[in-house]
Amino acid sequence: MNSFSEADGDAQGADLSGGLALDARRRRIRFRAWHRGTREMDMVLGPFVDAELDALDEETVAELERLMALPDRDLFTWFSTGEVPPANDTPIFRRIKAFHTHQSPINV
Repeated sequence: MNSFSEADGDAQGADLSGGLALDARRRRIRFRAWHRGTREMDMVLGPFVDAELDALDEETVAELERLMALPDRDLFTWFSTGEVPPANDTPIFRRIKAFHTHQSPINV
């Protein structure tokens, strides 16, 4: 399920790779995950990308690129409220959400 709101300019299944090799796309994602424009989204995407990006296959990387192309205000609302439009409730969204869901206290 690779659909995102066309109102945001990203058509369903849009290719955002820019013709880059997978390694270059991963480097771009890693940078963008920590430089979103809002610190809150940096803290949601950055740790997930650092921990999981290298294990993602090319299709999942493409899903992540499409997700990261969406506005921070929408993403943050969806992550913080859990109220996600069905078209944006993708496997990668749920994976990021699960990454930040903790069942017990975290020892810092």
